Amino acid sequence: MPAEEPDLTQSCADELKSRFASGGAAAVLAFVRGFAAPLDRRKLFLLAHQLLGTAECPDLDGYVGLMRGAIDDVLAMAAAETDPAERLKRTDFANVLSYNFSATLAACWPEDGRPRAERHHAEGLAAAERCIAWRRELGKGPAPHSMAWWAKGAHELSLGRFRDAAASFALSGEFAADALRAAGAEAGPGSDFAVVLAEGYRGIALEKAFDPSGARTFDAACAAFEHTVARGEGEVKEDAEIGLAQLRCMRSRLSGRA
Repeated sequence: MPAEEPDLTQSCADELKSRFASGGAAAVLAFVRGFAAPLDRRKLFLLAHQLLGTAECPDLDGYVGLMRGAIDDVLAMAAAETDPAERLKRTDFANVLSYNFSATLAACWPEDGRPRAERHHAEGLAAAERCIAWRRELGKGPAPHSMAWWAKGAHELSLGRFRDAAASFALSGEFAADALRAAGAEAGPGSDFAVVLAEGYRGIALEKAFDPSGARTFDAACAAFEHTVARGEGEVKEDAEIGLAQLRCMRSRLSGRA
C-alpha cells in the first residue's frame, strides 16, 4: 500500500510559525501563496489564524497584516470562480476568517492579555462590519448575525462608542432570540448563552454611557450565568463559565483603562 500523504496542516505548522517569527506577515503570505491548489491555501490561512492569533504570539500588528492579506487572497479566489455556487462558498470562507479575525482582536479574553491599541479595535470593527454585510448577502440565519453584531459591539465598546455598542449588543441579543425561536425554544432569562452574553455586554455599554440601568442589566446577566454554573452540567455549564469570565474581564479592563 502507498504511504499516506502527511496532513498539510500538521506538516506546515512549524514552518508557518518560523516564517512569522523571522519575516512577519509578508513571509507567511509568500509561503502560503506558493501552494498552487486554492484549497491548500485556504487550509493554511485558517491554520495561520489558529497558530498566530493566540496569546502566545506577541506580534498583534503582524497578525493584523497577515489576516488582511489572507482575506484579500480568499476574495481573489472567490472572484476567480466561474461557478456561482463555488464563488459564494469562497466568499463565505472570507466571512468566517473575518469573524475569527475580529473576535481575536476583541479585548474580552481573560487568557489573552496582549495590549490592544485603538488601531487594533478599528481593524476589528471593520472586520465585523464586513461580516455583517456578507452574512446578509449570503442569507445567513439569525445565529451568525448575532455573532457578527456581538463582534461589532465589542470593538465599539473598546473604542468608547458606548451608545453604538449598546445598540449592537441589543441587535445581537435579538438575533440570538430569533435563533432560539427558529429552533422551537423560547427566549427568557438564562435561556441561552448568546442571549445572556449580549445582555451582559449591553449592560457594560450602558453603564459606561452613564445609564443607571447598565449595572442592573450587567448584574442580571452575570446572575443568570452563575445560576447555570451552579446547576448546569457539561457543555452548558462550561459555556456559562466562559461567558461569565468574558463579561467580567471586559468590564474590568474597561474600568482599568478609564
